[in-house]
Amino acid sequence: MLRPEQVSNAIKRGVNRKIADGHNLYLVVKNGKGFWVYQFRDGNVVRSKELGSASRVSLAQARRAHENFAVALRQGVDGPARARLSHGVISLRWPLRGVPCKPCR
Repeated sequence: MLRPEQVSNAIKRGVNRKIADGHNLYLVVKNGKGFWVYQFRDGNVVRSKELGSASRVSLAQARRAHENFAVALRQGVDGPARARLSHGVISLRWPLRGVPCKPCR
């Protein structure tokens, strides 16, 4: 589990990397900017959902958004309702432009 000071230090370093917080929640640092991503399975496809910029979304907020989205997935929320969760951020597929998923490392 990450701590807030680890998040700020990782972003300050500016090294492109993907740092796990736990339960498939990641801080992705790219070009000195950080953003929160939740990686999940949708059938046989690994998808990710961006939860927001690390400069605007705190670690606690990212964890809450991750949990809300995970609960909605378990309850079977789909389509447009799922897209509106977590402030309407769009789902993406891996890899995220050079940031490999866990099995690809």
